[in-house]
Amino acid sequence: MQACIELLSATVKGITLHKDRMVQTARGNFCTVTELANYLVRHDGISFRAAHEIVALVVDYMITHNKKANEIGTDVVNEIFMKLFNKTTSMTDADIQTALDPVLNAHSKKVLGGTAEEEVSRQLARRQAKLNKDNEELAQRVAAVNQAKDRLEAAVSAAIA
Repeated sequence: MQACIELLSATVKGITLHKDRMVQTARGNFCTVTELANYLVRHDGISFRAAHEIVALVVDYMITHNKKANEIGTDVVNEIFMKLFNKTTSMTDADIQTALDPVLNAHSKKVLGGTAEEEVSRQLARRQAKLNKDNEELAQRVAAVNQAKDRLEAAVSAAIA
């Protein structure tokens, strides 16, 4: 376990984050398509199951045609929506891009354990307080072990003297 923690520490210590590259990558991959399904539910009043089916086929279409998530538009959504349910979405291209935006997506999750900035800050503060408490307890235990070691050494010295 200690080796794993040391390896993790060395890995994290040397890591360089390129936030703009991370956002660009997230915009192009399909990590936010569940939110697109949520938008379809809200805008078109369909079940999440139906929205999920549409989005699954949209993703399949995009991958098959070597396209990225940020290239999804009403043309693709409507083609699949029409094929499955014989109607089109009321969403606009702007709505689709809003649904797929990874930054807006992260900031919108304001629930306990979510990814909104306030919630992440709350979680980090809680973890930091726990870490501080653990460090205090560790320091107390190390001091107790050192005191016991000193008493043991004194007893051994007295016994062999």
